[in-house]
Amino acid sequence: MKNSIDSLMDCQHVRRWSMVHTVADSTVASHSFNVAMIAMAIRKRMFNTNHFSEMEVCYYALIHDVKEAHTGDLPTPTKVRMRECGFDPENFDKNIPDEDEPPPHIKVIVKMADLIDNYCFIYEYGAGTRAREAAAEVEGRLRTAIQDASSDLQTAAVYVLEYIMERKSGEAEERRKINEDRERMRSVQEFLSTYRIQEDPEGM
Repeated sequence: MKNSIDSLMDCQHVRRWSMVHTVADSTVASHSFNVAMIAMAIRKRMFNTNHFSEMEVCYYALIHDVKEAHTGDLPTPTKVRMRECGFDPENFDKNIPDEDEPPPHIKVIVKMADLIDNYCFIYEYGAGTRAREAAAEVEGRLRTAIQDASSDLQTAAVYVLEYIMERKSGEAEERRKINEDRERMRSVQEFLSTYRIQEDPEGM
């Protein structure tokens, strides 16, 4: 492990969604844990995985945002504004060692898991106009990622996404939210129906 223990531990203090009102907190550490669980679930549903292990996927997912211990979580509007001013935010942390960059076949899984966790979080905990705008932006990026993915990754990612959303809708708190905000959940269901696949009888 080339990243320092200090950076990894500091991720628990880096708050996410700083420009969006949410009814629950998210840190880089909690997000990274979720991404790791989702990425491993996606790998489990894929077929061509003999050349990389579940442990590798978990590791790269857990550290995928570790640089934010130094930079903070840069909101998307901030990144857009930085690009408009001629500065690439992706180069903001270029002086921080990038020795733990995942190989491409794992990177696409981690990125998909990252978008899925963002999508699920903002739809469940986002509140207000800015949150709705953020949710629409995340949904757009997730749609594009799914459309551009290989058929194997696409099928696995959609299965996991649908499983998570159905799991949430079965909880008492989520049922209450559905009654309070039917329009928001209708959008989720319409999105899922675009890529709906046959349910696995054996479950996750």
